Amino acid sequence: MSRTRIFAGLFLVVVAALLSLMLGPVSIDIGRGLFHPNSMPDGVVLWGERMPRTILAMLIGGGLAVAGTAFQALLQNPLADPYIIGVSGGAAVGGTIAATLLPFPSVGVPVLALAGAGISTFLLYRLSVDTSGRLRVYDLLLTGVIFNAFAGALILLLRAVLTPQRGIEVLGWLMGSLAMYRPGSWMVCGAGVVILSAFVFLLYKARAINAIALGRQEAMALGVDADRLQIQVFIAASMITGITVAFVGLIGFVGIVVPHAVRLVTGPDHTKVLPWSLLMGGVFLCLSDVVVRLGFRLYGSELPVGVFTALVGGPLFIHLLRHSHG
Repeated sequence: MSRTRIFAGLFLVVVAALLSLMLGPVSIDIGRGLFHPNSMPDGVVLWGERMPRTILAMLIGGGLAVAGTAFQALLQNPLADPYIIGVSGGAAVGGTIAATLLPFPSVGVPVLALAGAGISTFLLYRLSVDTSGRLRVYDLLLTGVIFNAFAGALILLLRAVLTPQRGIEVLGWLMGSLAMYRPGSWMVCGAGVVILSAFVFLLYKARAINAIALGRQEAMALGVDADRLQIQVFIAASMITGITVAFVGLIGFVGIVVPHAVRLVTGPDHTKVLPWSLLMGGVFLCLSDVVVRLGFRLYGSELPVGVFTALVGGPLFIHLLRHSHG
């Protein structure tokens, strides 16, 4: 990777972060806000709203892209994304239960969503590992699809008994939003620790992941403990998926589009794909969030960022797919 590309990538990260801090429904003086955190509205809006949201967007976007990269290698399927195996379904059910039953859903949704992600990860692991401890990738994929379908039915059942107002809140969260349940700074730090720890582990195993992306037999021929590594990659990517769904709901296409775009530049080597996916995933989601926030000025309401990423990501993915074959 040339120095020019490294500087270009870091430049994009800085630009995306600055745009996220500067732009929004309310115009602020970012310079005054930085040095006067208690000033109204500049400091309060900057430090209380935009700074945590910008950091969260970078973390979530990067995490989704890294998880997508990991699942694509694990399943040997370029169409795999963080939501394909059912962990997201478990998290969504947990969050919906919190919104249905708890009096303070802003706190309960992330907590129960994380619990749902943990339970679904355990169940998927138990159902997809044979008696010798080997992860059956095909079984994992099929079980995840069925699990997501079952979770979708449970969510529809729970939404049927919600009040209209609570139903709108749940729908907004399920569509993916960085504003519906805004976490405190300690929760942002917690999400960052989980996502970055899983990323560091996956990066440490990147050369071995290159091997399992070729297939289990090929990896074992190269001296990689494929069975153990597959389980480790599954758990690490599931941790990232669970934490992202817990905080912001379902944000689609980041985990598919970004890894594909990165591979066009870096090639298939995961020692390069993983770090660049982390950076570019953060940039993509951060800029998408800027767009939906600016839309508030025009329409008086904020489009869920998950809807926007799907509207942009679908055509972009088709373009990247055609470009990769042409």
